[in-house]
Amino acid sequence: EVEAVPLVMLAGSPVSSTRIRTALSEGRVADAAHLLGRRYALAGTVVTGDRRGRELGYPTANLRLHEDRVVPGDGVYAVLARLAGGEAPLPAAMSIGMRPTFDGQLRTLEVHLLDWTGDLVGQSLEVEFVDWLRPELRFENPEALVAAMGRDVAETRLRLAEET
Repeated sequence: EVEAVPLVMLAGSPVSSTRIRTALSEGRVADAAHLLGRRYALAGTVVTGDRRGRELGYPTANLRLHEDRVVPGDGVYAVLARLAGGEAPLPAAMSIGMRPTFDGQLRTLEVHLLDWTGDLVGQSLEVEFVDWLRPELRFENPEALVAAMGRDVAETRLRLAEET
């Protein structure tokens, strides 16, 4: 027996997987969360990167996803990160993209955990997307990138102040 149910409507349009995927691909993670009824999350294993973030003063955990999932559009995001077995979420800034300042050839997912130190290689990490901060940009030099990263971290702190 099949029972038809009416579509769920939000903002005058039906909630659909296509609408959610479109919001994610455009970096509108807050809109996707509203449609889903929860924050969108990705989980992966931390793998060794080229250690450029560490050299710039913003070490990152490079994620290799556990499963094939929709990855939000390229840009910088405020996220909450959970370590395997960790209870409390950790505030973090996440960059998704090609690293154009360094002529990157592969799309990467890099997470900078605020006020946290340690080695995460080989560990599982989950990130919940809270808000989009800015598009991925190419900077003239590493110093300009570091300045932007400082602004990104400050903005992440502001956006996550009520979340942690």
